[in-house]
Amino acid sequence: MSPEVTAALYGALAGGVVAVVGGAFATIGVLTGMFARRRLKERKRVRCVVSEWDMTEVEPLGWAACSFEIEMFNEKSAPTGLRGVRVEFLRNGRPPAVGRLMESASTEVLGVLNLPSQRWVRATLHAFFEGKEAQDLEGFQRADFVGYFPDGKEFRRKIVVRKNFVVTRKKKHSTRKDYAPWWRKMTAKNSS
Repeated sequence: MSPEVTAALYGALAGGVVAVVGGAFATIGVLTGMFARRRLKERKRVRCVVSEWDMTEVEPLGWAACSFEIEMFNEKSAPTGLRGVRVEFLRNGRPPAVGRLMESASTEVLGVLNLPSQRWVRATLHAFFEGKEAQDLEGFQRADFVGYFPDGKEFRRKIVVRKNFVVTRKKKHSTRKDYAPWWRKMTAKNSS
C-alpha cells in the first residue's frame, strides 16, 4: 500500500472517531439540557414577603396579639394552597408557642390560604393569646409563619428575630488607627 493511501485511510479513521466522539458529546449535552430544563420547571415555588410586624402585650389583662401582612406569589402553573396556617414563636430549648391565624376582618380561624397560579395574594393576619399562652410568648427569639401544602410539605417563613445584645464597658483608650503617611507623623511629633 502506498503512503498516500495509508495516510488517507488513517485520516478517514481519525475523522470518523472524532465525529463519533463529537456526536456522543452533543447527545450528552442535549440530554443534560433537557433534564435541567425539566427540573427547573418542576422547582417553581411559592414566594412570600412578610411585613408590618406588630406585637402588643397587655400585662394587666393577660393577653397578647400579633399581626403582620403577607404577600405570596405562586410560580407554579397550577393553583395550590396552604392549610393549617399559624404563627410559631420559637424559644430556646422549649416547645414553640403556636397561634392560629385569622384574617383582619374576621374572628374565624383561617383554615386554608388559597394561592392561585401566577398571581399575588395579599392578606393581613393576626393571632390572639390569652392567659398561659400570652405568658409563654415572653422571651421568644424568633417568630415564623407556617403552613402546609396539599402534599404535606411544610412552608416556613421567618417573620421576625430577636437577638440578645450584650452591653460591655467602654474601653479607656480608643483603638482607632491613624492612617496618616509616616512623614506627616514625623513632622507632627517634631513640631510639638
